[in-house]
Amino acid sequence: MIGTYVERKKTPLSPNEVVDAFRVAIRRVCGYEPTPEGLAVVVAGSALETGRWRSLYCYGFGNVKAGSTWPGLYYTIRLNEVETRSGKRVVVWYDPVLGELVGKNGPARYPNKPYADPPGHYQCRMRAFPDAASGAAEHVEFLAVDTTPNNGKPNRYARAWQAAMDGDPEAFCRELGAAGYYTADVDTYARAVVSLFRTYLPIAQAGEPPARLSEAAEDQLCLDMAECMRLELPDWLARKIEVLRAGSMTLDWGELNSARDADVTGND
Repeated sequence: MIGTYVERKKTPLSPNEVVDAFRVAIRRVCGYEPTPEGLAVVVAGSALETGRWRSLYCYGFGNVKAGSTWPGLYYTIRLNEVETRSGKRVVVWYDPVLGELVGKNGPARYPNKPYADPPGHYQCRMRAFPDAASGAAEHVEFLAVDTTPNNGKPNRYARAWQAAMDGDPEAFCRELGAAGYYTADVDTYARAVVSLFRTYLPIAQAGEPPARLSEAAEDQLCLDMAECMRLELPDWLARKIEVLRAGSMTLDWGELNSARDADVTGND
């Protein structure tokens, strides 16, 4: 059984809006007040998954797949997964209509087997939500409670959630990786989330502006985000990566922030 299809749309949010949404969600789902550090870990993980919420679609804060038992809303989108093929880890792209692709931009690996969209190829169905509050609450529930069938085993993400609530972004990422939450390289994923944790901790602590990383740390973070994101990169991040990989001078902060902010109003 597949849930209810909704049209894909970008739902970008500011860091402050995300912090507020997750604070309320943790209170609601878990029944306790998160520490600023614990809150910042959850926020940082979401920032990596969604390109700092510039590639946030339908309020899906964790980019969780809508499996065959998912009863809620879902949308479809082209994305990639890191898979093991012939003993090697490779990036494989999927399209809702074309299915598995030969490369990021196609063509279809099996052109004679197209899919109707909706429901789309099963790899391309993502959980969707009507608003930020419900999206944040479901993401917290997914990690903290894990109602997904698990053959009678305890919550598969319990250790990761505890690490998050302990304010330990490194342990959070490594436990998520061990539990199969993501397919990206664990070291790269963890390094990115640790940097994002440092960036957004001031908001969680006292509503202060995000911390500014050093230029080198920001460049590394952009490279790590590009490697870990399963969806198309936000326009600002794709531009930044082009500059970094070309070995040219990096964008200054004002130009980078302008490019990032401009993506909010861009069309999908």
